[in-house]
Amino acid sequence: MSKKAEKAVLRRLKPAISIFGTETRTNFLLALHAMEPTYVAEIARVINASQENTKFTSEQLIEAGIVTARQMGRTKVLEFNNRFFAVNQLRALLAEIYLTDSELQRKVNQVRKRPRRTGKEV
Repeated sequence: MSKKAEKAVLRRLKPAISIFGTETRTNFLLALHAMEPTYVAEIARVINASQENTKFTSEQLIEAGIVTARQMGRTKVLEFNNRFFAVNQLRALLAEIYLTDSELQRKVNQVRKRPRRTGKEV
């Protein structure tokens, strides 16, 4: 994509970036949409935010009832709350925004979802 086209996309996305209050919250929701279920450290790595800030954002969204968390060993696994009244509309909106963010798509695709085979060379 050329620089000119990239700037045009960013201009179009400007309102969408802060649609959920802050850029971090919007990126958090986009990453959660793309990687669900996932955990705070993984989201923080993908959206280039501190774990502390990402954890604070997750706690706000859990308190609002948009996201749920369950313990899996020592890890808190996050996913959208299916009981949230507008979860389907939220997912549809996030899917549309996610399709326009090629940088986030690239980062999400780099996340490894399964363990490496024992003894395999790096």
